[in-house]
This record gives sequence, C-alpha cells and structure tokens, in this order.
Amino acid sequence: RVISPDNDTVFEQTLRTNQFGSFDAGFNLQESGRVGTYRFEVRQIDNNESIINSNFLVEAYQKPEYQVNITPEASAAVQGERTKIKISAAYLFGGAVSGARVNYKVVREPNYFYGWWMEYGGYGSPRSSAKVVINEEARLNEGGELEIVLPLEKDESGRAITYRIEAEVEDEARRPLSAQTTVTAYSSATQLSTEVDGYVFDAGKPVNLKVQTDNLQGKPEATKVKVELLRREWKRGRTYSDWKVNESVLDTKNLSTDQSGAL
Repeated sequence: RVISPDNDTVFEQTLRTNQFGSFDAGFNLQESGRVGTYRFEVRQIDNNESIINSNFLVEAYQKPEYQVNITPEASAAVQGERTKIKISAAYLFGGAVSGARVNYKVVREPNYFYGWWMEYGGYGSPRSSAKVVINEEARLNEGGELEIVLPLEKDESGRAITYRIEAEVEDEARRPLSAQTTVTAYSSATQLSTEVDGYVFDAGKPVNLKVQTDNLQGKPEATKVKVELLRREWKRGRTYSDWKVNESVLDTKNLSTDQSGAL
C-alpha cells in the first residue's frame, strides 16, 4: 500500500509473486494529490509482517524560466588540439541571463568499446578511469555566455577519449539549472573500420575483409592503409590472468581505399 503525507492510504492492492519471487504494481497520483513524502510498504498476507518499507517525494512541477545550453566547437576532434566550448543561458521569454554564476566541470574518460577491451585481455566490463580535469566557477558575460578552451590530451595507447562537459547556472533568483554534453577526441582525423564475412572459418577457405575509412564528420575519405594478417595463439595458464598470447605476422599489404573510403 501507499500512504500519503497525511497518513491516508491512497493505493492498496493484493498481489502474488511470480515464479522468480518478484512482482510489480503501479498507480496514478491524482493532480489534486498532496505534495510531500509518500511511504509505501509491502506485507506478507499470512503473518502481516512488513518486508519492504521505503518512500518517495512528490513535488509540484515548476516550468523553468530559462534554459542552459553547452555548445562545443565540434563533437569530434583530434587529440593534441584545443577545442572551444560555449556555455550559454537565456530566458524563455527572451533575453540573456547576464552575469549569472556558473559552475562547470570537465570529466575525461577513455572511450572503451567491446572489441578493444577484449583484444587487450579485458574480462567483463572495463573499470571506469574517469578523471576530473577542470572544475571551475565563473560568471556569464552580458550576453549570457561563457567560452572555455579545452586542451585534448593525447592517449599513449591510441584510444579515443570522451570529455564530458557539465555546467550548472544559477540566475539572480538563485534558481539552478544544468546541462551537459560530450566531445570525443580521436588519435587521428581518419577513422578506420573493418568487417569480415564470418567469425569461424574452415581451413583453406577464403576470408573476405571489408575496410572503410571516414573523416571525423563521417564522410568517406581516400587514404593509405596497412593490412596485416596475424596468427594469434593463446596458451592457458593456471588462472585467467596467467594466459599468454603469442602473435606472428603471416602477411602484410600496403593498400589504398578509394574515394568512397572502401577497400
């Protein structure tokens, strides 16, 4: 059952758990319902013993008076360069939120993907290595804007890096409003993707490889590529972390993609 801030029961239902020992329920709170803290509890029918107790907060919706935007110079950039980020705030009825206080933070984190993680011996999900690189307070100018310059560090292992930019603005009425966006920094201005026509192959049968090269805007780009055929052998150890990988290069070709970025 659900109990209102006035200690009245506003919802009650008898349910039966499924084969997994779980259940679900829901109810619609009336528009005239009280704001405040509501409690809900679950009791066993046989002994009336409470097994779950918790609460949730109901507040009246307040339409925001202004909005906050974070606009990066580009959503994708090259490591080692610098990119500009603009934070702006404007009232919905028109006009800039001039001179407002803004707290902004930039979080740097490797942009993992499954293939890279497993290739380098990952097991399960990669551990987060997020790092706060900027945490500052400033004021918006007369136009309700703040521009920051973000240096994009190079990653030694060549991984893509995601920068998450978060900003919270507080206007003269001390009403806070926040926004966030991301910028991904790559090791190169050219992005390479590959695809084979299967996963397991019979010995002696051909393997078809597709290569595609694009720029950071996702448009095809002709470029030179080096293709290596590797033989990789895993030697079992006593534990998973003790496994060893031996690699040998069987063939190498220097090729070029065409104007459509394909090979």
